[in-house]
Amino acid sequence: MQILSNLLNNAVKFTETGFIEFGYYPENSNSVLFFVQDSGIGIHPKEQHTIFERFRKGKAVDDQLYRGTGLGLSIAKELVKMLEGEIWLSSKPYQGTCFMFRIPGYIVKNTWPRLVEKKLSRVLIANLEENKEINVPEPFRTSKMVMTEYIGNEKDLFMELKRHPEPDILFLYSFPDLHKLPAILFRLRREFRHFPVIVVADRHDEDFKKAVFASGTTEYFLNPLTNDEADFLIRKYIYIRQGARFSDEE
Repeated sequence: MQILSNLLNNAVKFTETGFIEFGYYPENSNSVLFFVQDSGIGIHPKEQHTIFERFRKGKAVDDQLYRGTGLGLSIAKELVKMLEGEIWLSSKPYQGTCFMFRIPGYIVKNTWPRLVEKKLSRVLIANLEENKEINVPEPFRTSKMVMTEYIGNEKDLFMELKRHPEPDILFLYSFPDLHKLPAILFRLRREFRHFPVIVVADRHDEDFKKAVFASGTTEYFLNPLTNDEADFLIRKYIYIRQGARFSDEE
C-alpha cells in the first residue's frame, strides 16, 4: 500500500538507531487501524499540524529539518482521505514518532493486489491553444498506470469526449482567452459525467482562479506542472479511483 510505503520512508530517513515498527489491527468489523512507529528524532510540536502540507519542511528536534519525502506525507494524507479514512500522528522530542491512519474495513479486502490485473487508466491532456507547445511532465509519458492521449484544441476535445466520454482525468492547458475557460468548464460539467478536471494555468490570477473553481474545476496548478505534482495527481485521482471501481465490481 502506497500510504504505508510513504510513512515508512519517513521513518527510515529520521531513525539512525533504535527501531521502526509497523502493522495493523482490526478495531471492529467496520474499520482497520494501521501504524508506523519509530524511535527517531521526533517532530517539533509546533510543526505537527502542518507536516502533511505539500512540500512542507517541518522542524524536528535539534533544528533538523523533517523534510519527509517531498510530497510523500501529502500523498499519504490525500490517499487516506479518498479512502474515507483519517490520519494523525503522535510525536515526542527524542522519543520518536508514530503515524496512524484508520480506513473502512471493506476497502482492505483483496482490493490492492488486483489493481495490477486491470487495464490502464485514461488521461486526456487538452491544449486549448493551437500551435503552442506544452511541457508534459514525465510521469504521464512513463507511468505504467496510465495511457495518455493528447487533444489539440477545444473542438477536438468535445468530439473526443462524445466518442469516449469517461476519461479518468482531464488536464486543460493554455487558454488564449481566459474569460472563455469558465464556459468550457461549465459545458463539461453539463454534458458529461463527472470526472476530475485539472486546470494548468500560465499565470497566477486570483479572480481567474476563483471563476475557474466556481465553474467546476477539480484542481488548479501553475504551468509548468512539475514531475512531483504529476505523480501526486496520478496517485490521488487514478490509483484510488481504480481501487474504488474494482471494489464495486466484486
